[in-house]
Amino acid sequence: MARDGINNLICDNILRKFDGHKSITREKMRSDSFYSNIDGDWTVVERHIDFLIRDRALKEDEDIVSLTNKGWFMMNNAEKVGYVAQKIDDVQWRKSERDGRVLLKISAFAVLGVIVIWSLIKLATPLA
Repeated sequence: MARDGINNLICDNILRKFDGHKSITREKMRSDSFYSNIDGDWTVVERHIDFLIRDRALKEDEDIVSLTNKGWFMMNNAEKVGYVAQKIDDVQWRKSERDGRVLLKISAFAVLGVIVIWSLIKLATPLA
């Protein structure tokens, strides 16, 4: 889940419904055959359609919803730039950031430990 309960998979599935169609009427979208395999609840699908309009993947003119260039590109390249792919990339980036920070902390403590040990050895050896 992301952005106020928006499910990335539902967004990608809505965009896939436009495959072969540039525009779809709201009336057709409200039919069970359009939304039933996306989510059983029309209000969930409608909320996601509204999100896609705000995100400029879709645009609405009167009662017709159309793909924008962004939406068309995301639909045809979903495995690279679709909403699910964006979420996967975000999770991978956050994990690599976290791993980098852990490595940095370990390195800093190791260097600090070496400095402390070296200082103790220098203090322990007689001044000649």
